[in-house]
Amino acid sequence: MSTTLGFYVIKKNLQKYYCWPSNQWYIGIGSIILVALNTIWVFYPLVTELMNFQTNFSKCLFHMQFIMAVTLVLSGSVQALRYRNQTFEMIKLLSDFNQLDIPRELETIERKLKYVLKIIHWSTYLFAYLVTYFTLLDDNCATFKTIKHCLILVYYVPFELKPLNMTLLLLFQIYTIGILMNIIFVTTVMYCYSLQLLIIRIEHLNEKIDGITLTRNKERNFRMLRPIIMYHQDIFRMFQFSNDVYTNLIVPQKLFALCILTLSTTSFFMGKDIASLTTAIASWFGLFLSHTMGQKLTTVGDSVANAVYNLNWCDADVVTRKQVLTLLYLSQHPFTIRVPLFGEMSHAAAAQELKKVYLFINSLLAIKKNNNF
Repeated sequence: MSTTLGFYVIKKNLQKYYCWPSNQWYIGIGSIILVALNTIWVFYPLVTELMNFQTNFSKCLFHMQFIMAVTLVLSGSVQALRYRNQTFEMIKLLSDFNQLDIPRELETIERKLKYVLKIIHWSTYLFAYLVTYFTLLDDNCATFKTIKHCLILVYYVPFELKPLNMTLLLLFQIYTIGILMNIIFVTTVMYCYSLQLLIIRIEHLNEKIDGITLTRNKERNFRMLRPIIMYHQDIFRMFQFSNDVYTNLIVPQKLFALCILTLSTTSFFMGKDIASLTTAIASWFGLFLSHTMGQKLTTVGDSVANAVYNLNWCDADVVTRKQVLTLLYLSQHPFTIRVPLFGEMSHAAAAQELKKVYLFINSLLAIKKNNNF
């Protein structure tokens, strides 16, 4: 059986962070524990910030960014648990390459996938360390040397912290931010890799269609077109199944990712801090990559109809022409990922979403200016 190794690499990486669903139990309990601990510890300080947000609106936005990131991971974990059987079935379908040899392009992608995941791993922890050190080097931290000014996120601690306690909390925050960002980005990589497997199959289908030369021999034409039609339907069934899985997973992910992008961009314009800038860039890149892969799948899917139309069907017999028309009709079904509340995954949809984010940020900044927050 000819299968891909990309999903195995992604699974191995996510198992390292205890966030991969299984048929027996959900080992994503590790990420859920992190979410629960941080939610409990930051709840009281967050309420305090919300009650006094006029005095430190930028700090309140930074808190909300982290809450949204935590909620994003939690919602992704819950969705992965609910649809784990469908996810495993999708992986099984997309990994099976029995109908064609694994192309060199895919082998190259799988080799690069290991390096991409390593880059994600080290980049996220580097970001966590940089944010920690920038917080420690802040003037308020040097002056007051308290948990409120020296930690990235304010935790509720009912006693005065010693330097060792402060160091342990800083290390815990670095670890938490690294884990959360790894989960978000590796899940995005899994989504993009899945779509790439579909794109490779569609490109292979186009190559098979381009290699056909029709004649007046009805039996010969039927032997050539039948496997093409069956192959196209197999690909479309894979797409429909994958679309159903990712529709359930993408909706909460996109919602919280857009919230993070809005809050981090607003926070950067207000405070000019590197943490908010980096978070905004990462959120924008994740959304742009998701929409780009959706646009690429749609574009490649539309090319099937052109390949069928370019066949020399005029030289074939009447029965074969009807078969070509059937294939042309089947190829009209678009390979477009449509997400409830957000529409299709395309560059045009991404531009509209970013426009709405921009308008919301302008409104928020105008309200802040008028009310002197």
